[in-house]
Amino acid sequence: MSRIKTIRLLARISGILSSLLAVYFIIFIGLSLENKGNEQVITINVMMVFLVFGFLIGWYREREGGIILSFGSIIAYLYFSYLPRDQFPLFWIYSTVFLVPGFLLLYADFLNRKKKS
Repeated sequence: MSRIKTIRLLARISGILSSLLAVYFIIFIGLSLENKGNEQVITINVMMVFLVFGFLIGWYREREGGIILSFGSIIAYLYFSYLPRDQFPLFWIYSTVFLVPGFLLLYADFLNRKKKS
């Protein structure tokens, strides 16, 4: 297996795990009845859907998906840093978990472009 394929595989595996974590958050926390109408939770749900959508784009277009995941994770982290400090470690995990597949996708795209030139 070539180096690029291995990095792509790692990016896809870590992206699937990250997406499962995001879907878990959306279903069990974001859509619960006690959080209905809460603007913070709605915003977090939208960010999580955006990151999962970015991973799906990255499955076929590595550069664009990597950019979406990287910048989306940074934006989510900045948003979560304004939440109360007792929730900070948990949301830190939710926001940065997409950085690994994002950087791996960008690295795979870089290696692929380097190989072609």
